Amino acid sequence: MISGSNGILDLGRLKKKCFRDLKYPALQRKCAAAHKPPMAPFAFADTLKGTVFTNGADRIFVAKKYTTTFLEVFGNVQKLDFGELQWGDVDIVALSEALAYSRCLTELSLKSNSIADVSPLARWLGGNTTLKYLDLSLNSISDITSLWEVLRTNKILSVLQLGGNPLGEEQQHLLADIPAASSAPPKVKSTLSRSSVQNQNDMANVYAD
Repeated sequence: MISGSNGILDLGRLKKKCFRDLKYPALQRKCAAAHKPPMAPFAFADTLKGTVFTNGADRIFVAKKYTTTFLEVFGNVQKLDFGELQWGDVDIVALSEALAYSRCLTELSLKSNSIADVSPLARWLGGNTTLKYLDLSLNSISDITSLWEVLRTNKILSVLQLGGNPLGEEQQHLLADIPAASSAPPKVKSTLSRSSVQNQNDMANVYAD
């Protein structure tokens, strides 16, 4: 449910003759298993509607069991690393629905995916009161308007990593404008290096006290 990109390995993807020669880091890269976002309880219940059970009551039992386990695990987790999973925008919608149940999450890494639309995350972040670190580096994000709106009032998030995204000059100006736009005393320190749509390796980080 909350295993990171290196937490699940599919050894069936490994050729037998290569097994002895691989060190563990290489093994992780070659055998990283497909990993979908954790499902919110209501989403999981919806998937059960198409599942055949010999006893209809079993569907309710499974849904309740999942909900209990989900709330216990996801409600208490403090750090989540979902980097390098090839997740896209559809996956982020599902993840954002699940994140609504988190109560203690302080660090979330989504680096090295294929995320372009961050508005689902921004909507969740708007009501979050625990997250301090968010890594969105090395994705396909070119529009951070929704994050900008949240950062104007969010006083909890202290680090936002956006390096390696195709942020244009206009989007960088949004980050630089956060202190001026905020109704509260300026607390955001922006450190932005030169970035363009062409140069995906530029770094842009936002630090807030």
